[in-house]
Amino acid sequence: MIEENNTLENTESSIELNENAIKSLHTAGKWTRFLSIVGFIGLGFMVLMGLFFGTFMGAAMEGMPQDVPVAMPFGFGFMGIFYIILAIFYLLNFGRKVTTAVQTRDSLTLSDALSNLAKHFQFVGILTLILLSMYVLIFIGGILGAALF
Repeated sequence: MIEENNTLENTESSIELNENAIKSLHTAGKWTRFLSIVGFIGLGFMVLMGLFFGTFMGAAMEGMPQDVPVAMPFGFGFMGIFYIILAIFYLLNFGRKVTTAVQTRDSLTLSDALSNLAKHFQFVGILTLILLSMYVLIFIGGILGAALF
């Protein structure tokens, strides 16, 4: 628990937080909440643009022959949106909990907040690895396609 002298006590060790660290955590919490709310709004715009684009493409493809394949992996798009929502949710929880922890000087809430931050960065890291892997595969496919044709 955070005591009067701003010490986090644990059974294994203790960490002392000075006023500057507490102010920084409080500021990080506020900005994190702001960025997560902006993220949710941006995600809403992405969904609306996806619906608009889907409607537009449906109308544009009406005159095309039925046997033309459409290479739009909608399943992957929805899965990506699901993971983005989870990442933003963890970010929002971090912002809310770290602000509460700093105001109440509660180390358990601070621990929960930092856990949510770690989960957020874990999600972002995994998504980055997946994206980089896809870039490598696309690059290799491009080279093979150019070599074959």
